[in-house]
Amino acid sequence: MARPKSFYEVLGAAIKDVSEHGFDSQKRINDWMKALKDAAEAMMQSQRTMERMLRDALAAIYKRLIDNGQIAKLHPGVAKFTIQKLKPSLRASWTAASWRRPI
Repeated sequence: MARPKSFYEVLGAAIKDVSEHGFDSQKRINDWMKALKDAAEAMMQSQRTMERMLRDALAAIYKRLIDNGQIAKLHPGVAKFTIQKLKPSLRASWTAASWRRPI
């Protein structure tokens, strides 16, 4: 089974075809438009996958900055005690925000 063509491969083929044949029919253009739409949709991740990837990325940033203490390097004037005191509220606000669904 041949792998599906990427959007860019389909786009290149469409440009080449229209360059060679010119505008000879609306059907040809419609066929290329459908092929481009199908290729673009095939490239897209599902909403669930995108949400998981975003949640994982935000969790990694939170862990690096807050759990591992790297935020102190970015804000040297803030005492570590203050960061530790804020940590529970930062976690609560991040967790609540990361689970919200868009309207």
